[in-house]
Amino acid sequence: MHLPDEQRESYSLDHKVALPDRKLKLQWVYGYRGRDCRSNLYLLPTGEIVYFNASVVVLYNTEEQQQRHYLGHNDDVK
Repeated sequence: MHLPDEQRESYSLDHKVALPDRKLKLQWVYGYRGRDCRSNLYLLPTGEIVYFNASVVVLYNTEEQQQRHYLGHNDDVK
């Protein structure tokens, strides 16, 4: 693990630090899992296309060119 020089002397794995006050937000999913899965692309009555990539389920609106994401899975969707 790379540590900045000024932190090498005082760094400890036992030291607990506060979590950041901000979180990352998923904006766009690139890619599609099609190598080892079949029948995993669906067209919903709303006009959205639903598919998955890793643990994210993507609902893609083709008219508005926007994605919504379901992030409730804790492992790859198959």
